[in-house]
Formats: sequence, C-alpha cells, structure tokens
Amino acid sequence: MMRQMRGKIAFDPHLRRTSSAESLPWLARTVTLLRVGEDGLVTQAKTDSEKRAMLGTATGQELLVVAWPGEWSQDLFVVDDLPAARLAVGLPRRRVATAEPAGERYVPSLSRDWSPSESRDLWACLAGLPDLPAEGKRQLVDKEAERVSARRIKPLLAREDLDREARQRLLAGVEWWDAGDLVADDCCSDEEALELLSRFPAKASVLAAALRRENAKQAAMHKIAELSGEDAAELWWDAEKWPAEAKAQLASSVVDAVLRSRPAKPSAEVPGWHNRRDPESLLRNLIEHLPPSRRGELLAHPEHGPRIQRAFLAAGELADAELLECLPEVKAAEAADLLAYLKRFPQLVELARDETGDAVAKLVADGWDPEQAARTGQWADLAAVARAANTSACIDALVRAAVVEGRPGPRVAYYRFVDLIAGNRAASPSQLRNLLDRLPDDHILDIEEQLPARSRTRRLCSEILAAREPRAVSSAKPAPPEESLPTDEELSTVADPQAVLADLLRDRSRNRDAVVAHVLESAYMTDEFAWRMPVREIERHPVYGPRLAAKVIEICGDSPSRWQALAAAWGAQTQLLTSTLFKRIEV
Repeated sequence: MMRQMRGKIAFDPHLRRTSSAESLPWLARTVTLLRVGEDGLVTQAKTDSEKRAMLGTATGQELLVVAWPGEWSQDLFVVDDLPAARLAVGLPRRRVATAEPAGERYVPSLSRDWSPSESRDLWACLAGLPDLPAEGKRQLVDKEAERVSARRIKPLLAREDLDREARQRLLAGVEWWDAGDLVADDCCSDEEALELLSRFPAKASVLAAALRRENAKQAAMHKIAELSGEDAAELWWDAEKWPAEAKAQLASSVVDAVLRSRPAKPSAEVPGWHNRRDPESLLRNLIEHLPPSRRGELLAHPEHGPRIQRAFLAAGELADAELLECLPEVKAAEAADLLAYLKRFPQLVELARDETGDAVAKLVADGWDPEQAARTGQWADLAAVARAANTSACIDALVRAAVVEGRPGPRVAYYRFVDLIAGNRAASPSQLRNLLDRLPDDHILDIEEQLPARSRTRRLCSEILAAREPRAVSSAKPAPPEESLPTDEELSTVADPQAVLADLLRDRSRNRDAVVAHVLESAYMTDEFAWRMPVREIERHPVYGPRLAAKVIEICGDSPSRWQALAAAWGAQTQLLTSTLFKRIEV
C-alpha cells in the first residue's frame, strides 16, 4: 500500500524509522543501504562513497532502508529524515546535484573521499566546506601544522584558495610514512610531489607513488636506479601486484640498483625474509618481467655477464638467442648446475651440440659416474647427458649405465634414456649392439618402429631380433601360405591359436592391413593379445579402439603426471606397441 507520509516518503514499509534510533553507524562496514527508486529500480550501497552518493541524490519519493546487523538479529530501518541522514555522513542537508558543471576542476570533497573517522571529525568537516572564511583556514592550518597527518591535511591541500605559504607549512611537517599517500593524491601539485620525492628519495612507498604520476615518473626512475639493494628489493616486492606493463618499467630501473649490490647476509630475526632481499633471488625475479630489449642489453653487459647469465638460466623460459648468450656459463658450470641446465633447456643440445657435448664429456671425465646415477634412479640426469653426448667414452659410460643390474625407478624413464642412446648419432654399431642385446623383444620392436627405414640402428634391431630364438609354438600348425589366412575353425584344431595369430603378425611379407584386420576379427583375439600390437593398428578398430581408450583412462585416472606422460609418448612416437605405451604412462 502506498501513501504520502509527512511529505518525506511515499511508502509505508512498517519498519522502525531512523529518527527513532538513538545512534546508527551509517558508515560502518556492516551497515548496508537499500534504495527503491520511483521507477521501481532497487540498488544498494555498501561503501562510504556509495552511501554518501545514495543519500545525497535521494528524493523524498523514494524508499531508503538501512540494514544493520544487531547482536542477535538483523535490524531494518526506513530513512524518514533525509536531511538528518545526510548530515550524519558529512553531507549538506539539501539534495546534491548529480553532475558537475562542464570544465569545472574536480575538488575532492568530504562526501566522496574521506573515511568514516574523518567524516565525524569537526575540523575535517570544516576543511571541506567551500565557504570557509579566511580566519577559519588560518586556524585549521595552524592546528594541522602542529602534528601533520596526511589524512587530515588532504582536505586543506585540496582547496584551491589555500595560499602557497600555508601549503608549504603543512607539507614541511610531512613524514615519510605519509609522503607516499600525498604524492599519489591529486591534492598535491606536481611540483609538491617532486619536492616530497626529493626529501624521501629512498622510500619505496614514495617512489611507487611518484611512478604513477606522469610528471614525476622520470624523476622517480632516476631515484630508483640510485637505490641500495635492500631499498630496491623493498620497492620491488611492494609492487608485486602491479599490472604487467608497470612492473616491466619498474624492473628496468630496479635491476640497475640490484647489479650494484652484494648478496645480503641472512637475517636471524626474520627467518626467510632475507631471501626476498637477496640480490640474486631478486635478480632472477626481475628478469622475468623485463622487456625483450632490456634483457638483450643485460646479457651483453661487459661487467656483469656471468652473474646475469646465471640469473637468466635460473629464471623463466628463455628464447633461443638468449640461451646461446648463456653458453659461457653453461660450459663453466659445476656438475649439478650443468645437469640442471640441460634438463631445463633440452633445446640447448640442438642449438649448440658441440659445446654441450664437450661439457658432458668433461662432466664424465671429471668423475660423474653414469652407473652410480643408474643405481640411484637418476634417469632424468642420465637422459640429459645421453641427449648431449658426442664422444665414444661418454657413450660407453652411458651404455654401461643402461645395462646395470637392479635398475630402480619407473620403466618409462629408463626406456626414455635407452631411446636417447639408441638415437644418438655418436653411438657406434658395437656400442648399440651391446645395448640392444640386453633389451627385451618388445622394447627393440618399439625402437625399430621409431627409426627411419634405412637407419643403421633399425638394421641392428632387425638383425638382433632375427638372431633370437623364435617364440615357442608347441603344437601349433605352421603359418598358412600367403594366399590364404586361417579361419577360426582351422585355428580350433591347434593347441595355441594365439601363437599362430602372432606368427601372422610377425610375417611382414604379407599385406599387413589385411592380416591385421583378419587377426582382429578372430574369435581367438583377446585384449591381452591386442595390447602386444602397435597402437596404430588397433586405435581405429571399432572394438579394440574404444577398449584401448578405456584402458588408458583406467591407467591415467586423475593423475596429471600420467596424462603428461601419455602426451609426451604420443607426440613423439606414434608407432609404440600398446603394451609399451601402457608401461610409459604408468609413472
């Protein structure tokens, strides 16, 4: 039901009225205002500025409700006295205009810019009044100059009618913890912001605020480049949530200050904090945010080259040109660092095969033992060395590691290591034969399928498989002639029908596609037998294709590492035996 009520509101919501409340915390965070406009639109206000805007523009024909959580229940009040409500939040009694005249300079007002504690302060209210007399301004300046607070002097500095002498009196008492707040605020002119920056050139909060002012940015950049290492670190971590473009600009200046500093000593009082201020840790973090042109300048730096190269190699992803610039550090690295670089940047081998090959040869010659690495399951390290090895001595050491007894760790990592040795162009036929002789048939078949048709390693695989005893087929009938394939009825007469099917698949002289299709349609075909066939031969089959997919899902489940292993195996080797694929993803 709607009716006019004391000329104030047009609704009768049967709620308590704000005029009846002894005290109501209008600007408390727990208090929310709801407004139902004359057009029926419902809006809410939670922040100080939203509440002031709502109360300042509301009319008597709209419904305003205050929601205030009490100790035991939610209290609701209808605003029945708008002038009193406006005064309570620091606004004039009358309704304020919703738009500013064109071309008028924006002056921060108490109704939009100050916190609840300021709005309840009489002196702060006076400072924001446009018609404050000269004597009132003088008294306010005298009061605030005694003990300067950025929060309290902002309303005065925002006034256009405050003379320069009064402004200087206020700013002269500003301490560094308030300076950043003032530099970032429009209440200070560009000239005043630069003066504060000159007074506090090493304070991160002031520098950060100056970087956000267009006319103070260049001066701030010069100050940053002159900072100490600790001050530079403080500034950088304070800017952790800045936008990417702003962080790139800041990083370009901070990195100069870091390069002049030495590693900080560990701090016993604040465990772990020294790592954030350590120049080397900071340098690695900065590099990730530098623009490409700046990264190139640093890598070519004549004085700090090795230090910067180490930082780049420990930072994020690097472009090929950047990796090549870091080669001197890779070649000079200790064993642990060299292995870390080769694992992290496998493309290094293709970019600089001779340099990385010399580095791993020196690694082995200096005492790093591949056999010991194999016994302790360090397959990632071994794979990195196998990828780069280019000398006979290094390949010999890797082959001995590949055939070491009691190999621990997942088979997929071991197989990857062996594949890298088999595909290494520096390995001799005798070294490869020594390795392949010790591998099972399915692994040799897997390696064979991955290699070019005329490669020497593939020829070795074929020779080794041919020289081995064929799989026993006790009372099985010999494979049928090429012109006919055994039917299920014929297979039923032999002791081991699957052995005959296996012989069919092993004979490459036939029409492979026809043989595979015949074998897959046989009643003696089973999942276990299908898993001994290459993936490519069963993945599109209407029966075994879906079963293959179901088996992969069963193995991988919710394991990210297994799905990653599947993607790695599938991307590089589409000729895998199905059983080998399963082994590789069972990490």
